[in-house]
Amino acid sequence: MRATRKLAVPWLFAAVLLFATLPAFAQDEPAHPPQNADEQQADQTNNDVQKQNRTDQGPSAQPTPQTTAPSDLTLEQPTVNLATGQVLSKTRSPFRWGNLSLMSINLLQVYDSNYLFVKDNPPSAQAGAVQALFVYALKSSRSDFTIQYRPQVWISDQTQQFDYANHSVNFNTYRSLAPDWALNLSNSFQYTPDDGRLNQIGFSPDYTTGTSSQNPFLATGRKLLSNAAALSLEHTIDAHNQIEMGGRYQYIHVWEDPTVAATDPFSAATEEQDVGAHIGWAHTFRRDNSVGVQYSYDREFFQGFDSDAQLHGVMVNFSRRLRPSLLLRGGAGPTWLMPATPPGAVGKPAGTLTFQANATLYKTFRHSGITLSYSRNNSFTGSISDGLNDRFDGSYSQRFFRKVDVLVGGTYIRQGYSNTPYLYGSSGWSQVDYRLSRSWSVYGSYTYMTQNGRAAQYGPRQLIASGIRWSWDFEQGASFGK
Repeated sequence: MRATRKLAVPWLFAAVLLFATLPAFAQDEPAHPPQNADEQQADQTNNDVQKQNRTDQGPSAQPTPQTTAPSDLTLEQPTVNLATGQVLSKTRSPFRWGNLSLMSINLLQVYDSNYLFVKDNPPSAQAGAVQALFVYALKSSRSDFTIQYRPQVWISDQTQQFDYANHSVNFNTYRSLAPDWALNLSNSFQYTPDDGRLNQIGFSPDYTTGTSSQNPFLATGRKLLSNAAALSLEHTIDAHNQIEMGGRYQYIHVWEDPTVAATDPFSAATEEQDVGAHIGWAHTFRRDNSVGVQYSYDREFFQGFDSDAQLHGVMVNFSRRLRPSLLLRGGAGPTWLMPATPPGAVGKPAGTLTFQANATLYKTFRHSGITLSYSRNNSFTGSISDGLNDRFDGSYSQRFFRKVDVLVGGTYIRQGYSNTPYLYGSSGWSQVDYRLSRSWSVYGSYTYMTQNGRAAQYGPRQLIASGIRWSWDFEQGASFGK
């Protein structure tokens, strides 16, 4: 009940702006004759390609828009595909009912060597799953509204029960208020039992847009519920300069399996709420070349703490296209961190001056791509904390014979806390995907995960998955070879 009350705040906030945005679709008439389905899909693809690159900054700050050219400055923020972690490049498929389309479906089988993620006597299990992605989209000359729903049904030989509760819902809406003003609103809800993340890799780069997404894999072994809402108002000053201001709210709830005794002393803090705001300026020289500065403020509330944590940060960001196939994005700046007061403490801990930073290098070859990434911020890694985390990610993709895609990667996280030792987590993965046709493919993957540090007793976990999937959206590796 407690979680329900808190979640009502962002959902109400989202609903108000949703009703304010929807009338725009009825008011905006097309400026050209109606098109057939193929023409509409072609126009949509061209528009989607023009969506702009973003600097990776984590949830503590909204990304700063980049442009393909100063004259093509856009205020619309891209939507990320819930199934792939790539920018959602298509919203219509052959299987559609009006504006609602089935974009992908995935049937898989997973072997888990340690499904409780315990150190001693690890139990193994097998599970089968059916996953799908539905997209509902409305587009006009001044507005864009997209809803994604990703249901998952798991069948485990351990419980012999169906799990219908695992699902993700995301909506993004964009509204042009004037030629040089725009409003972007997004809300993401996810409820994920531990088995819901069995086939998700920790890091996914998008070479087409020069962006990447990260998964909070430190939550493995625990159930996760999260809801995040973000609102940004963007203004184009001229062909080279843009300002952005906005706010965000995130609710997180993680909890242990009731059949397993809690081994983590920090697990008493199972809930977190983060309220933040930011304002920034960006100057674009040419495509993928920009510099900007941003101030952000975050206030984090924890269940199990007597007070809250606060962060004040200033980031100087840049994007530089070093070569046609080499892109570097990054940023750094000082951060004043005021940690939370743990239970039983006599006084409030003193604030500390630290830093936040990020850097990502994208390199593409004719049939392959490699990405190296580092970030230090307060983004959620899977464990609730009042400190910052350092995260290193790497990914390499290779295409063979136009039909075989090979992916290998790894992630290392050092999660900081104000009153307990660090928690360390690492994950490595490999995947082979064989394309039967443009949309159909069969695949197999292997993932290894481990955690250590503090008093937690975690054991290594190995996942082996195989399956067949149909997808109408962006293909892995499509940007560096056909």
